[in-house]
Amino acid sequence: MAEIRPIKRLLIANRGEIATRILSTTRELSIPTYTLHTPSDTLHTHHSTHSIALPSPSSYLDISHLITLVKHYAIDTIHPGYGFLSESAEFSQRMLTEANCHVIGPGPAILSRTGDKLQARALAQECNVPVLPALQNPTSSPSDVETFAQKVGYPIVVKAVDGGGGRGIRIVYQSSELERSVSLALKESPSTLIFAEKAAISGYRHIEVQIIGDGTGAVRHLWERECSIQRRFQKVVEFAPSSLANRRLVSKVIEATLKMARQVRFLSLGTFEFLVSEEKEEYWFLEVNPRIQVEHTVTEQLALGVDLVRLQVLIAQGYRLEDVFPRFLGQDPEVPPPVYSIQLRVTAEDVANNWALSVGKIKGFGFPMGNGVRVDTHLTSGHPAVIGTDFDSLLAKTRNFRKLMGNRRFQSKKSTRRNLDRRHNNKPKHPPRYPRQPRFREWKMRYAMARNSSPFLTKKRRDVNTKTTTKTDKYGDNHHSTLNYPS
Repeated sequence: MAEIRPIKRLLIANRGEIATRILSTTRELSIPTYTLHTPSDTLHTHHSTHSIALPSPSSYLDISHLITLVKHYAIDTIHPGYGFLSESAEFSQRMLTEANCHVIGPGPAILSRTGDKLQARALAQECNVPVLPALQNPTSSPSDVETFAQKVGYPIVVKAVDGGGGRGIRIVYQSSELERSVSLALKESPSTLIFAEKAAISGYRHIEVQIIGDGTGAVRHLWERECSIQRRFQKVVEFAPSSLANRRLVSKVIEATLKMARQVRFLSLGTFEFLVSEEKEEYWFLEVNPRIQVEHTVTEQLALGVDLVRLQVLIAQGYRLEDVFPRFLGQDPEVPPPVYSIQLRVTAEDVANNWALSVGKIKGFGFPMGNGVRVDTHLTSGHPAVIGTDFDSLLAKTRNFRKLMGNRRFQSKKSTRRNLDRRHNNKPKHPPRYPRQPRFREWKMRYAMARNSSPFLTKKRRDVNTKTTTKTDKYGDNHHSTLNYPS
C-alpha cells in the first residue's frame, strides 16, 4: 500500500480559466487553496480560500519570489496549470529542495527528459518510435540550420528548444526565408536555442495522445485528440476522437505513446504529440507536453465525464493508478468511447487586425447553453474583466459532445454551429410549436425568453387558502410573453 500524503495547502501558480478549473476540483476535495493575482486580474480568485497579490505579472515566472511566498504561507503543494512554469524542471526541483513543496506533475527528472524537445526526441529514438530527421544539437547559428537544410532539403521546421503554445516555430520553404525565420524563433526561445527538423506538411494530421501515470510504470491512455486546425501553430479547434478512419493506425500511435511513457515511469498527466498520415500509413513523433493541457476537457467528455484534474491531484498525494482510474473505461486503442467531443477557444482578438490582441473591458457576456454543452471560463457575471497586454488572450473554452447515434461527428459539429449562433441572438424568431391535442386546449404557456426558467405549461391551479379553483392569467415580468392556443 502506497503512503498517502494529504495536501494541506495548495497554491495554484496560474491564472485565468485554468485556475478556475483547478479550483472547481480542489473545492470538491475540500483542499484549502491559495491563488495569485495582479491588481487588474482577480476574477479567477473568487472561489479560492485565500488570494495573494503579486507585485507584477512577471512574478508568475519568478521562482525565487514564489519560493518566498510558499515558505511564508506554509504551502506544501503547487499546481502549475499550463504555461508559465509548468514544464520547468528547475521550478520543480527548487521548490522541493528549498521549500519542501511538491509541484504537481512529473517531477524534475521526467521534466528534464520530456519538457525539452531534443531530449524528448532522444527518448522516442530510444523506444524505436519514428522521428523526423533533425539537428542533433541545439544551436543559435543560422549557418548550422542552413547546413542541415541543404542535407535534408526544404521545407524544414525551425523550433525553439523550450518553446510552447505555438511560440518559437517557423516553417522555412526556401533558403531566402531561413535567416529571418531563425532570428524570429530565437527571439521566442527563453534559452535562445533552437533546432530544426524536416517538415511533414501535406496530408498529415496533428494527433495527440492523453496519458496518465503514477510513477511506478503503470500508465493508462485516454485515447487521442486531433488538433490539426491551428492558427500560427496555436491550436484553435480540438476534437476527439480523431478524424482518422484507420483505427489500427491510431492504435499504433497510442501504443508508441505508452511505450515511451513506461520507459520513463511517467508520473501525472502528459500528452504525446504526433504527425500522422492516413494515406501513407505512417506517423512521426513530435514532442511531449508533460502537464495538463488547455484541451484536456475534450478528453474529459470523451472519457464519459472523467475528471483529469482530480486524478492528477490524487496521484500527487500518493494514490496508485489502479485505485483511482475508472474501471468502466476500456483500454482498447482501436475502440474509443461512443462519444464525440469538439472544443472551440474564445479569445480576445481583433479579427480585422490580423488576430491581434484586443484590449479593453468586458462588461457583459453570454455563452451557449444546452444539452451536451460545457463552458470553462474565469469570467464572472457582474464583475467587469480588464483585458490587457500582460497575459494570453484566452477567455473561455466551449465544448459540445454527443453520444454515438448515427454520424456523431456531424451531430457535434451541427450543435457547435448552433451554439455559436446563440451568442448573437437569444430570442427565437418563432414561438415553439406544440401538438394540437385536446389536453392542450385552453392552456396558456409562459415562455422564458432569457434568464429565469425553462418553458413550461400551466392549466389550472387550486388556491389553497380559499379552496376554490381559479385560472392562472398573469405570468411574471414583462420579459415573458403569453401565447394562447385556441381550441
